[in-house]
Amino acid sequence: DALARIFEPFQQTENKDSRSFQGIGLGLSVAMSIARLHGGEIRVASKGGQGSTFTVVLPCDFSRRAGLTIRADDGAAATKIHAAKLVAAQRGGGPPRGGVTTPAGQRPLALSVDDDDINQEVIEQNLGADYRIVRAMNGLEAYAYLDSGKEFPSLMLLDVMMPGLTGFQVVKEIRNKRNLSHSQLPVVMLSARSPQ
Repeated sequence: DALARIFEPFQQTENKDSRSFQGIGLGLSVAMSIARLHGGEIRVASKGGQGSTFTVVLPCDFSRRAGLTIRADDGAAATKIHAAKLVAAQRGGGPPRGGVTTPAGQRPLALSVDDDDINQEVIEQNLGADYRIVRAMNGLEAYAYLDSGKEFPSLMLLDVMMPGLTGFQVVKEIRNKRNLSHSQLPVVMLSARSPQ
């Protein structure tokens, strides 16, 4: 089956319409490997001429801690639960290093770290209704914000490819040298690469 093969390295489906936008066939393989490392999987549903839907499934049991009721058959309804509630439930305690918690009744704070103004605008347009966004244009600005004692973010969005410190270097520093765990500061790694 062609859909099962797309998760194998260097595999692609034949689609004459998208030839100019193709990569080398590693993205889905890498994504599936990461999902499996976390005990999850990626599912795909595709309809010819209409596109494909990819669903990342990761094991978690936030329902007891967040006071939520999620049934296995809720499907799409479960995906609409705000990530902020889940992150807040997982974090449990207050922010590390004396940072200030999100005031009651306010949207959670997300720290967006990206050197590209357009990417920052896209993040604000897509997440601004659910999060207050603080921008950092590079890793050093992100460190400065985290060390400032200001409101501690519930989430960090981190560009992979930045000049100076890469996203990987920033997250390594945050986890290893600053001792911020996944539950204290969830990090979502992002990459925006346009076809040449």
